[in-house]
Formats: sequence, C-alpha cells, structure tokens
Amino acid sequence: MEALGFFSTTKRLMGTGNKNLWTKPIEGFFKINVDSAFSAQNEVVAIRVVARDHHGMVMGGSTQKLEGTHTAESTEAKAFTEGIRMAIENGRENVIIEGDAISIVNRLTNQNEDLSMLGLLRNEAHALLESSSTFKVHCLN
Repeated sequence: MEALGFFSTTKRLMGTGNKNLWTKPIEGFFKINVDSAFSAQNEVVAIRVVARDHHGMVMGGSTQKLEGTHTAESTEAKAFTEGIRMAIENGRENVIIEGDAISIVNRLTNQNEDLSMLGLLRNEAHALLESSSTFKVHCLN
C-alpha cells in the first residue's frame, strides 16, 4: 500500500495526474493500466500496473521500484512491458494495455526497427506484444 500512496502523492505534487477518468473495456476484454512516477524529494522511480475486467473489478496489479537512472520515457516503456508481461503470465486474451505516454504507444505500434537506447526497451515490449494478436496498446486521451 505504501507504493500506491507514493503514486497518488507524487502525481498530485508534480501536477501530472491525468484528469481523464478510467473507462471500462467492453465485455470480454481486460484493461491493464500502466504508469510511472518519479519523486525528486525521495529520488525514487517506480512503475505501477493494474488489471481490471469489464466490470471494473481489479484482477491484479503490481508496483515496482526501479533502481538506477531512468528517463521519463524509459520508465513508461518499462511499465508497458510489465503490463504486457502480466497479461501473458496470467493467460489473458483480449487485453488493452493503456498508459499516458503517447511516445511509447507510438513506438509500440510502429513496425520500424528502433536502434536507440529507448528502442531497446521498446523492442522487449514489442516482442511480448507480438506473442498475442489480441493485445492492443492505447494512450489515454
């Protein structure tokens, strides 16, 4: 619970909390929301993954503190990777992985090879995405 508190407090302090409300997926689908947060005060970087069914019932989740130096994009890429991994590990199909990083969603939906440092993280997530034709990535509007 401490990690979840970190997210709500950090987002509020940074003024980056998304004002859009979560929307349920259509029946038969699962939605996995992913996000990352950075606390300059505590020098902590973390990611959060929450899976819900079409009723909005939480089906699973995780938070993870990341060690080392990270950019905003690299933490978001890691969050998407962990969301995709959660869906695979739980045998889910018809999954929407949703986050607020449009640059990561664009990279994941782009078929071109990306040789940048961020591209290496993207390649891991993209390889996982290709393991299921029923996984889609979306960006919160």
